[in-house]
Amino acid sequence: MISSNNTNTTHINSRIDKLNKGLFSLRHTGILSNYVTPTTKAFMYKAYLRSILMYGLDLCTLTTREEEYIQTCESNLIKYILNLHHKNRHTALFIALDIMSFDEYIRIAKMRLFIRLCKLEITRQLINNTLKSIDNQRFGRNDLVKEIYELVKEKLPESFNINNLIVACENEIICKINRHKSIRNNDNLIDKIKEIIMIKSARERTENLRKIMQSFDSNLD
Repeated sequence: MISSNNTNTTHINSRIDKLNKGLFSLRHTGILSNYVTPTTKAFMYKAYLRSILMYGLDLCTLTTREEEYIQTCESNLIKYILNLHHKNRHTALFIALDIMSFDEYIRIAKMRLFIRLCKLEITRQLINNTLKSIDNQRFGRNDLVKEIYELVKEKLPESFNINNLIVACENEIICKINRHKSIRNNDNLIDKIKEIIMIKSARERTENLRKIMQSFDSNLD
């Protein structure tokens, strides 16, 4: 996944390009139509498009800037699908539509990848060898095990092994999913957006959605 200049840029741009092409190939399904509900559009995005973007990214050690770039591109594409202005803030809307933020989604993907790798004898042995480097801080610069360790280290006992890491990952995944669900079910703004999403009239639904997002943006400015 690393390019000749030792960055993820080529792979990231490739995924974003394929994501845009994927949306174009789905245009006949009505994904861009105002007569298709936002809930259905969100389902189509998660079912058919997000996996295109995510392919191989769980193997990359992404910088903060790269994560922000991917998240911006994904958010702009989803807002385009929903006929919203790309400058509208979107966090509450995405939560209402059950679209987890990219930064949380990629961390869950990395932990799930780590758990799968631990089930294979060859990769499990490699991971065990890597864990021996923790005490003397000899992790590689682009090391998945280092990323996983940093994600869950607060939940690990002082002396731990690969099984402790697996359990910590499983618990962290559950925590992140439950946190997303909790926010989705306990927020007044999100509840208002959910009500708008259920409006049958396409024109009324789109107008109200734009108004509430513009109002939300104004309150934050």
